[in-house]
Amino acid sequence: MEYRADIQIMRGIAVLIVVLFHLNFSILKNGFLGVDVFFVISGFLMAVLYRAGDGAQRFYQRRARRLLPAYFATIAMTLLVSSFLVLSIDHKQVVDQSIWATLFLSNIGFWNQDSYFSSKFLNPLLHLWSLGVEIQFYILVPFLFWIFFRRPWVLIFLMLISLVSAFVVLSVNAKTAFFMTPFRVWQFLIGAGVALYLTDKGAVRIKNSFFGLFALLCIVLLVLLYPVDPASNTFLYGHPGLVALLTTVLTGVVLTFGLPFAFVGSIIGRFISRLGDWSYSIYLAHFPVIVFYLYVPLSGTTLKPGSTSDMFITFFLVAIFSFLLYWFFDKKRWTVNLRTAVSAMFVLIAISFLSLELSKIKHTDLELNIMSSYDDRDDFRCGRFSRIMDEFHFSKYFACEITEGVDNAEGAVLLLGDSTADAIKLSLAREAEANNYRLYITSSNRIASGYVDMERIISEAKVLGVDSIVLHFYSPYVDRIIARRMYEKLLDSGFSVVWIGPVPYFDEPVPKLVYGLKDSQAFVFSPANEEEASSALIAIGNLGVKVFDPWPLLCDSEGCMVASEEGNSYYHDSLHLSLTGARQLEMLFSDLFKYLNKGN
Repeated sequence: MEYRADIQIMRGIAVLIVVLFHLNFSILKNGFLGVDVFFVISGFLMAVLYRAGDGAQRFYQRRARRLLPAYFATIAMTLLVSSFLVLSIDHKQVVDQSIWATLFLSNIGFWNQDSYFSSKFLNPLLHLWSLGVEIQFYILVPFLFWIFFRRPWVLIFLMLISLVSAFVVLSVNAKTAFFMTPFRVWQFLIGAGVALYLTDKGAVRIKNSFFGLFALLCIVLLVLLYPVDPASNTFLYGHPGLVALLTTVLTGVVLTFGLPFAFVGSIIGRFISRLGDWSYSIYLAHFPVIVFYLYVPLSGTTLKPGSTSDMFITFFLVAIFSFLLYWFFDKKRWTVNLRTAVSAMFVLIAISFLSLELSKIKHTDLELNIMSSYDDRDDFRCGRFSRIMDEFHFSKYFACEITEGVDNAEGAVLLLGDSTADAIKLSLAREAEANNYRLYITSSNRIASGYVDMERIISEAKVLGVDSIVLHFYSPYVDRIIARRMYEKLLDSGFSVVWIGPVPYFDEPVPKLVYGLKDSQAFVFSPANEEEASSALIAIGNLGVKVFDPWPLLCDSEGCMVASEEGNSYYHDSLHLSLTGARQLEMLFSDLFKYLNKGN
């Protein structure tokens, strides 16, 4: 394919809006659409390169030489900087990301973690999710294009299947539609379709660059103005939804018609085209640089520079590391074959585990105990697989049993509630077993918000032999969720109903608060919800429901004890008890089962 500066201009614009979006430029609130542009361009180029190539082996060799040296270098340098710069618990998150990235599965790793738009975790390799999607698509390229060259209609068919599936999945789980390759393939295939059927081996066939310029301006307007809500499950405002479709089609229009020579040859056009030449290196380097420069211990990912000087320093560092990556890895085109690629992968994984151990050396035992609190939790509810099945409404039952080895049980209890109920389930299960009760928990933490119908809960609870319901919610939801009608339905259905009051919560993650006092043993803080919790106790008590209050076991007039003397936090964030913290309530849980046993 002849060199097309207009494609490099599109790459330059795409990487620029992505970088500015990651620096929290409010005007570019939809800067993540730059990745959608990259996907279309990638599909376009793959159709051209594979058709011009000499088979799958040659195709993979060329892709490996183009992508892997800079990609692996980015992972290695991120690990190296992280092991020295960040706390051990934060570095552990980087190690997890590096392993997923080394296996070209970053998109799956981050789908398994949280939303792309969440800042809860330290994610210097978050941007590699898109490379994971792209490389997974490359695996399919020889097979797909072998079919497309023989049956052109298959491309349109597969594109429509992927497109419709993406929008259907978006309506159920936006995160899955965002991260998973099958729901992004349509974007690559639109680019491929343009290359195969609307251009002459990648060169512009239809001469009307005005349409291309108009489409490019529309893409910029979408980035600036379209009201995208990443948390939305609707086609109009979610992503990938209508805005992704529009961006993808408009990118295809630019690839079809090109851009006017006057713009391409201008000073601005040449500058942006040069950015496009460097776009891969800039994309790889910018995010780790931003995250590490703005790093605040135990605070997840910070992306907004605190001052103008920080902004300029960040830009300077991104430019320096992008230059180094481009000059030594991207431009050089190292020799890469299967053996060297697999060897590099093994080395990176070994470095990941070694760096994890080395990062602990700089910390005291107290500090390590404090940081370990972030991982002091159990698997989510019924396990991740059950959660996935539940999200897509494939689950046969809405609950699973937490207790083990309970024969000839005195009764069965169902724990209903939000994520704070999930945090106490194991300690509650231990007391259930000690009192010869079975304990079940729902697979969803949205049980009383209409996600699972109360009639279904009641019906299946009876099938499971449940005779008592234990409710536990995050207190601000009490007025909305713990309503009289909910109790009336449960009580009218013959269940014994008890309520565990809300636990104290705090304005900041408790392990972070404790770490700030790591030289002191006075791990006592004032909670943020004392008045709310007190009001909730009164409101629920007025409904005639038996209430078990956890506050006396955690707090006194001076405040709430939030960690043991050894530094083991009672919370793994600002709200949810850790396994260590939940064990502090086992006396309360013992009283609860004695009450249920007496009632039965």
